[in-house]
Amino acid sequence: MLNAIVIVALLGFVPNGHSWDENKFNCDNNIPCTKEFRDQGQYYFAYDADDTQFIQCDQTGGCSVMQCANETVWSTNIYTSVLAFRDLGQYYLAYDASDSKFVQCAEHGCCFVMECAPGTVWSSEAYTCVHV
Repeated sequence: MLNAIVIVALLGFVPNGHSWDENKFNCDNNIPCTKEFRDQGQYYFAYDADDTQFIQCDQTGGCSVMQCANETVWSTNIYTSVLAFRDLGQYYLAYDASDSKFVQCAEHGCCFVMECAPGTVWSSEAYTCVHV
């Protein structure tokens, strides 16, 4: 019976239109900037309202909502903003400066400029280098 009361009490604090996720926070009623987290060196957290923003705590417990750079989303796995295309499973992109090169990105967020083989160019439709 006590467990049911605790669950109902927790659900009462979830704002309308939001779902509760213990790994996402805000600076209003689910503030992560506690002494416990700071003592563990944790100052960055997922923001519960928008994946393109994140929570940054300061050393005194202050809480700020920060914006990721354009076309990036927050990744709790590596505590930084990463390119949003990763969520779509796109790890290969056209390289604007040359059609004989492309950009290859890894799951952890690093991207590298790669060269197509001689006699080939990057095709965004085929997601590979193709013969010209």
